[in-house]
Amino acid sequence: MSDGGGIIVPPGGGGGSSGTTFLRRDGTLPMLGNLDMGGMSIIDLAAITAGSIVLDSTIVPPNPVAADVALGAVNDGYIIPYALQSDGYKSMMQDALWGNVGSYLIGTPSATTMQFQYDSFGLGDTSTQAGFAPAITNDFTRFKRIDVTSAASSIWRSAGYIPSAAGTNTNYWLGNAANLGGFFFACAFSPKTWGGNGSNLFVGLTSFTGNIMTGLTANQTDPSVHAYHGIGIGCDSTDSSVPSIFTSDGTSVTTKTAIGGAPALASGMNPLRIYFYASQNATSIAWRLDQLTSGVWTLINSGTVLNSVAHFPSNTTYMQAQVAIGSGTTVSQVAISVGRIYIYGLG
Repeated sequence: MSDGGGIIVPPGGGGGSSGTTFLRRDGTLPMLGNLDMGGMSIIDLAAITAGSIVLDSTIVPPNPVAADVALGAVNDGYIIPYALQSDGYKSMMQDALWGNVGSYLIGTPSATTMQFQYDSFGLGDTSTQAGFAPAITNDFTRFKRIDVTSAASSIWRSAGYIPSAAGTNTNYWLGNAANLGGFFFACAFSPKTWGGNGSNLFVGLTSFTGNIMTGLTANQTDPSVHAYHGIGIGCDSTDSSVPSIFTSDGTSVTTKTAIGGAPALASGMNPLRIYFYASQNATSIAWRLDQLTSGVWTLINSGTVLNSVAHFPSNTTYMQAQVAIGSGTTVSQVAISVGRIYIYGLG
């Protein structure tokens, strides 16, 4: 009990007796014995200073979101990947590990093209590129970015970056044994010109080495119907401009995982940033989608796709980056702004 003056007084004992002990809140009188909480909790503890803490039991941290565990801590809107995971697997940020592979794609400082480190990419369909100088407006504009625009035509068109050919790019895979495979993928982008409902999009990793928007017919083809292994954020012409997470196992069928709260794709919308992460020999792929809102990257949603889904990429198939936008059934000119693409293989 308290005497009202900041002094904690046990209810037992009388004045001056050995049973009366005062414990001052301001710390002017020290404890002369152990504090036994009787199994109860200490609430709203600010700090423990001096001395050492000896524990005879396990500290249980709060339960974080699964995707944040896989992608690393989120600090002020940035993903901070692990340097070394608790299971001993290598992290994507250990550049000194020569067995790892990486790709970084960003607009060149003085040209209108995308600069590819360790990779070579082609342009989708009859795309043209236009560069923009960095600006301090926000985190999307502070990097050199490239707008990739399709040709204006009365037929279906697409724009974006596609792998040049099978095997020519740095390859990424899930891994089929300990210390093999794994990857981290990140891309910041925005549909600069969206054709409306009927248009299509794919941003992610795929084993398909051609333009994922076409190839099966003379006209447009939705990305989900191609025979590829991969994962990406995608939108078919039948998806009413709402993207979802695409996974495919090479059977020309795609599993679409809904992204709760995902905004409908639209021309000039606030940029999106998609992440995919798989540890070595992974049986799941974590994803996270952010949107630049009022100059700050804000989480839209995150989750994990397990290999138990109907269509999950093979753990022995190489995948490569592809960023593509298509007019779909709208037969209109489309364009996509690409801020940067970052990929890192763990082994």
